[in-house]
Amino acid sequence: MKLDSPTLIFSIGILSLLMAFITWTFQGAIAERNYGLKTWSVGISCVGVSLILNFLRGELHPLLGILGANASLMAGGTLGLIAPAIFYQAKFSRPTVVMAISVGVTSLLAYYFFDFPIAFAMIGVCFAMAVVLIYSAVVVYRSAPKPISFSTHAFALSMGVMGMTYFARDVIVGVNPNVSVAPVTLAGTHQSVLIFGALFVVCSSMSFYSMVQEEQQREIRERSKRDPLTGLFNRRAFFESAEKLSEDKSLFSIVMIDIDHFKLINDTYGHLGGDAVLTFAGRLIANMFRVDDIPCRFGGEEFCVLVRNCNEEQAQQQANLVVDKFRQSVIRLPEYDEVKITISAGISEHISGQQLLKTIQAADVALYRAKHSGRNQVQRFSEKMNIESTE
Repeated sequence: MKLDSPTLIFSIGILSLLMAFITWTFQGAIAERNYGLKTWSVGISCVGVSLILNFLRGELHPLLGILGANASLMAGGTLGLIAPAIFYQAKFSRPTVVMAISVGVTSLLAYYFFDFPIAFAMIGVCFAMAVVLIYSAVVVYRSAPKPISFSTHAFALSMGVMGMTYFARDVIVGVNPNVSVAPVTLAGTHQSVLIFGALFVVCSSMSFYSMVQEEQQREIRERSKRDPLTGLFNRRAFFESAEKLSEDKSLFSIVMIDIDHFKLINDTYGHLGGDAVLTFAGRLIANMFRVDDIPCRFGGEEFCVLVRNCNEEQAQQQANLVVDKFRQSVIRLPEYDEVKITISAGISEHISGQQLLKTIQAADVALYRAKHSGRNQVQRFSEKMNIESTE
């Protein structure tokens, strides 16, 4: 059985709308982030509307059958670029996109209002779609984290190959304006290209869907490592990272931090006030240490920071800055109350070959000394402390 082009055009149009519906109704596990799925579904809908308008072209006014169909097509292509840009939170050159779409729109208007040949409109539309789709592939490859996953390759390649198809069609019509170009559709009049267009709709949509799923799974794994209140690593994630550094015999120090008189804060301002203080403390600690350092909420009002490539003297200098910063800060609590807090900190340098837990215990002993020496200060571990703590 041989399918005619109009039937293929209509079938791909319905397929596009179906894929758009599936994408629109997808509910991810992390609803608060915009992954670009809605934008992609609107873009695929535009492609479907374009194809159906082309199918009905003989029954419609040219304003809809030609201008409307191709304007909808270019809108779909543009949204197909914006969707992955939203997904990767990536920037793209808006002037490039505006220039390409302007060429397509201008060629259509010249055909409709000034009787330019339809081949002229075809060249403009194909040029616009080629630029937008190829640029989409560039944005994806430029923004995707390495190593690039299979679904990302599939999406970028489907966009790029379809863009090259438009470019080839553009060149063919430019070289031979008498070639059949009506109707001005997604992939010309050849059935083989139309079938490829159907594969493009399915492949690009399903691969984009898979990209979102992969990203959500990655974010879920990352969230499982984080304390929900402070955003710092939780205890389990901290030990996973710290143990690797310990096994590699890397130089690092441990800083144990405790909020002074935290029970009094809870008793005075309630648990909401206590949570606000903990949130503030987590944010300040994360900002005061380097990106490569590993801060975590160790438990309750106690925090632990692994300071990489740092001996205990350097770690103490940094901890003193943190203590000073807390002393100078004012925290605004719920109900507009303000409170000032201080912290105490203990330092211990990790000795190569020593168990990580022993280094943490040493820092905790130094923290105990800081608390019992008046709080609001930093103490470095010494063997003398260890002897005193056991007496």
